[in-house]
Amino acid sequence: MSESIRPDSDSEAYSEIPSDPIVERQVWLMDALLQTALQSDGANFERQRITKTLVMIREEEESLRPMRARNPRTSASIPAISAFLAVASIFIVLFVLNQGTDPMRAASAVIDRSLLVANDDAIRQYRLTVNRRNPLVGSQTVVSDLYVQGNDRFALCRHSPLGAADFWLGKDGELAWVAPPIGPVLVGGQRNLANWLDSIHDLDTPYLQVTSLLERMKHAYNLTLLENEELPIAPGKSQSANCRHIRGALRDRSGNRSGMRNLPDSLELWAETTKGMAIRITATWNEQSSPFGPKEISLELADVLPKDDAWFRHESRTPNRLVLGFGEAESVESIP
Repeated sequence: MSESIRPDSDSEAYSEIPSDPIVERQVWLMDALLQTALQSDGANFERQRITKTLVMIREEEESLRPMRARNPRTSASIPAISAFLAVASIFIVLFVLNQGTDPMRAASAVIDRSLLVANDDAIRQYRLTVNRRNPLVGSQTVVSDLYVQGNDRFALCRHSPLGAADFWLGKDGELAWVAPPIGPVLVGGQRNLANWLDSIHDLDTPYLQVTSLLERMKHAYNLTLLENEELPIAPGKSQSANCRHIRGALRDRSGNRSGMRNLPDSLELWAETTKGMAIRITATWNEQSSPFGPKEISLELADVLPKDDAWFRHESRTPNRLVLGFGEAESVESIP
């Protein structure tokens, strides 16, 4: 119990309450129970502290019985205080157990932590893999590099074959831009970029922001907390991270009000247990809901880059290029 709320032993208001080590232990027990209820990350540690405190209370109760028998004033008041604290402790324990066994609440808390990390100013590189069902060529897989910072900066790079220039598109927080392998760089607002991308069928632009995926997962899906898994922090590297695994099943496709078209039937998140950083996110569609189009999209953490305020500007990614507004060019080279 902190000194700021400990009653003064000389205070008249507390002069009738005897000082007793068992009462002290029970107050500490209540403090531990409250911390367990309010701080989910420390739940295991606090449960151990609660168990130890209960054992200490029982031991001290046994040792103080003879002394209480000789002090009628103490024996009359302490049981009442002990009973009150015991009843309060039971209610808090029930509350803690109810909080800890609610899978939706626990899974939602994991997503909240990942959202906090995803909204910070670190630049994270993800490997974006898109597997699509196409009517003529069948299944097709395309791999790109996706860079994200917070909820309003991203850049996607699709490497061109045979050493040609790469395709880039991005948003620097203010301007959206597209840099095709050949031709001018197009700049404008978010709406300009969205309209231009409507004609591009092999880019699933709603999945270019980790924050958007996590928000949709939290609000439009029934969540399940699965067993932790050990995943590599970056593909092909030996370093790994212990991850919380969350699976979300779409609640109602017909009642989708999230603003994201063609929501996946399932979303899964693997988030690092220590900080909550998203290590992997996958989105999958059933064949019935998406006979042609995306089948699976996955994001896998590849790297964390040093902070750079200019990184997401088109000049940094494709320097020395002619720049035009979206409305100034009738057509541009498509994605390779």
